[in-house]
Amino acid sequence: MGRLDGKVAVITGATSGIGLHTAELFVAEGAKIVIAGRRAPEGEALAKKLGTNCIFRQTDVTVEEQMKALIAVSVEKFGRIDCLFNNAGGPAQTGGIEGPFSPVIASEAKQSIYPLAALWIASSLRSSQ
Repeated sequence: MGRLDGKVAVITGATSGIGLHTAELFVAEGAKIVIAGRRAPEGEALAKKLGTNCIFRQTDVTVEEQMKALIAVSVEKFGRIDCLFNNAGGPAQTGGIEGPFSPVIASEAKQSIYPLAALWIASSLRSSQ
């Protein structure tokens, strides 16, 4: 009996590092997971390794439509989402932070806001059924 038995998680940035190891741990603890990342070969290989409790969806978290699709496939496959592990990150921007709302800040905001907004939409749809 794992600590996450029966739970459903979406893990962004799961194709390497912390996200990859989190995916392995969540499945080992009994969770069903949807892993997301930009690198399809790595994501598909990890999903295959983790088995039927894991699916991969290629996703760039800075693209709102891709986040909506990620959340939709998660709910479609597993019926709900209990946990969203926001781990995605991108390469550091070059140059300084200029102006009140620079491209650096905009990129960081998208990486946090889009996943949460997509989860809120999925939650709203589920509660209205």
